[in-house]
Amino acid sequence: MVMLLLDRVAENLELEGRRPKKMILCLSGGLDSRVLFHLLCRLRRQFAFELSVLHINYRLRGEDSNQDEVFVQQLCAEENVPLVIHKASIDKEASIQEQAREERLKLSRSLDFDSDWIEAHHLDDQIETFFFRLLRGTGLSGLRPLKIVSYREGRWIWRPLLSVRKEALLDYANEEALAFRQDKTNLETLYSRNWIRLELLKSIEEKYPHYTTSVSRLQDQIEEEHEWWCAEIPKIVDQISDDESWDLEGLRLLPRAFRHRVLHEMIDKRWKLRWSREKILELSRLIESKMDFNFNAPKNWVLRAAQKDGRIDLEAPPVAKNQGIPRLLV
Repeated sequence: MVMLLLDRVAENLELEGRRPKKMILCLSGGLDSRVLFHLLCRLRRQFAFELSVLHINYRLRGEDSNQDEVFVQQLCAEENVPLVIHKASIDKEASIQEQAREERLKLSRSLDFDSDWIEAHHLDDQIETFFFRLLRGTGLSGLRPLKIVSYREGRWIWRPLLSVRKEALLDYANEEALAFRQDKTNLETLYSRNWIRLELLKSIEEKYPHYTTSVSRLQDQIEEEHEWWCAEIPKIVDQISDDESWDLEGLRLLPRAFRHRVLHEMIDKRWKLRWSREKILELSRLIESKMDFNFNAPKNWVLRAAQKDGRIDLEAPPVAKNQGIPRLLV
């Protein structure tokens, strides 16, 4: 198991034809990041990369949180790895998991941009996220998988454990006699993700032992189709739209799936935001109706469709009239 996992991580660090030179690992001290830290320490000479660690103390579990911090300090001291500790302030009345995610993203934007970011997500995390988004409500794009290597906001992101089951990480930790911290809140089914992991997925695995393979295959197919959409939709958008209007008949003739994607793309291109599916469907029905219509667009713009012209005009909000310079009353 040790060599298999080491080889898997080494192989994944050579994807995209590049090797990371400097990496920042977010190390909580839990099983996943502890195993990855151990693997990276073994590989850093082979790959000649610099490794540094970020630990975020969310201060949510009292002394346990402080002990996590001490544990990470000891690990980094033993391996002579530079460590940055950030103490976060989390509002317990709001979504803790979402705040923690935002805190990590904010820190990733502020740290050394010459360094790649490396994360300990594994296959079980991938499957858990799939079901979490599916049950919460999302479109096909929301069911796309994470990638082993991706590029986000000017930084390379590596997830070399993404094809590895959590069970394999536990086996590795046992074989290497690795100590790691355990967050007791991960066993509380009050949180949606925990319920999915501890109850829903366990029930599914009992009935369908190979369900992770099926979900991964589906996600790969979704990703392939998404890449095709990303390549083709902008071409259609360029053909049927400009800065002032859209081709009404061109939109009407598109198959609905195409039309909905094209509308999303045109709105994002013009106003840099995404509409809800309900809004897109409402506009799509008006386009099919062959009637003139006015439709409220983002930022107080109006879409005015005239059948005789065959166009949807993009009408900017009226500019407030100059009321003159107010007099200064003394």
